[in-house]
This record gives sequence, C-alpha cells and structure tokens, in this order.
Amino acid sequence: QVIRSRVIIGTIRTLTTQAELNNKTQPVRDEIFREALNVHGIPGNGHLGTERFTIVVDESDDTKYKVDEIEEKVNDFLESYKF
Repeated sequence: QVIRSRVIIGTIRTLTTQAELNNKTQPVRDEIFREALNVHGIPGNGHLGTERFTIVVDESDDTKYKVDEIEEKVNDFLESYKF
C-alpha cells in the first residue's frame, strides 16, 4: 500500500514571534502548533520551529485552505498568542 503525503513548509513572519518561540522548548512549541492547527481545522501534524514550521498531510485529507492561506492562518494565530 502506498500512502502519499505532502509536506507544507511555512515561515514565521515576525522577528518578535521568532524570539518568543526561541524561548520555548520543542514540545511546548509543538503543543502551541497543534492548537493553531485545531483552531483553524487544518489537518495533519508537524513541528513549529523558531523560524519556520512544517505540516505533513495525507493527500487524502481535504483541506479547505491553500498553502499560503495555511501560512497566514498559523502566523495570525501565533501573533495573537499570549506567550
């Protein structure tokens, strides 16, 4: 059985958010990231780094957002997050 996935890579757009994320451990950043994905109904899972994030999505998962919209939604969430 072949499972096809796609990887979405996005950037963290502000230096302020990058600095806040730099002060968090990877498990804490991933928990924040899961919350961001859940809030917007974005399928998949991934990791939130200090300058970028990745999401792995099965091709069969239908997302209502385009890649650039996902990047915007994640950044909007992070910029409004109370670190």
